[in-house]
Amino acid sequence: SPNILIVLSEAQSIEDNIFDQVEGMTTSGNAHVLEIGNPIVPAGRFWEHCTQPRFGYNVIKLSCFDSPNVVAGKELIPGMVTVGWIDDRRKEWGENHPYWQSRVLGEFPQTSKDAIIPLEWIMRAIRDKEFLQEIYPEDCLKVGGLDVSKMGNDETVHLVCAGPKLSRLDPFFKVEINETVGWAKGLIKEEQLDAIAVDEGGLAGICSFLEEDPNIRCAVLRIQFGSTDMDDSLDFANLAAAMWWNLRESFEKQEIFIPDDPILIGQLSQRKFTYTSVGKKVI
Repeated sequence: SPNILIVLSEAQSIEDNIFDQVEGMTTSGNAHVLEIGNPIVPAGRFWEHCTQPRFGYNVIKLSCFDSPNVVAGKELIPGMVTVGWIDDRRKEWGENHPYWQSRVLGEFPQTSKDAIIPLEWIMRAIRDKEFLQEIYPEDCLKVGGLDVSKMGNDETVHLVCAGPKLSRLDPFFKVEINETVGWAKGLIKEEQLDAIAVDEGGLAGICSFLEEDPNIRCAVLRIQFGSTDMDDSLDFANLAAAMWWNLRESFEKQEIFIPDDPILIGQLSQRKFTYTSVGKKVI
């Protein structure tokens, strides 16, 4: 046909081979392509078309603040974004979160050069609940993790990794030590963990409670993130930096899969590293 219009919805999720086919269909003199999508990840054809003028696209950016409901300060069009939704996302994510940049401002989030794990690697690793909860191989190693925040504003987090998949993530705020230990014991039994790693610097005594319980049969791993007692050949300032870098490599090699959890995504994408005289350090 001499006149062709191709409309691509959710263009950020379309694979490169589909874009190649679209290009092959736009050989007529009056062929046009309309791509509609969300700026979730700074990678891929949709990102290239939106950010690189050489492709010749007319880019129209719409942020949540352009919504008629937000401009008018009241709900003119039911179903469109409202001021209340924006305020809730500001409280939940904060304005530095990549989701705020992409899903509120309508901009592609930027990954800084000193980010430990680039955002595009994180988004590539996200899987749905069905994938994360499917039956694991019988020989799959199941390891729990416990990050303790005491009674502060940070979360106490219990998690489970089954093979390469982060299959469970349970956050709690302001929990006492007895409750934390109780949740850990319940997690070990319910998930039949082979081992559980505990941030020993978070709250002393939890490891001892687990180790002294005769009903707890899994290994208890005491983790001291500030420890510098490592192999001299490792280029890291402490254990935390070494573990973060190991996690980075797992994301790079696509050896790990995580749920679509905004808090987790924000914490993973915003951690950075710098160099000291003794090696890499997490900041």
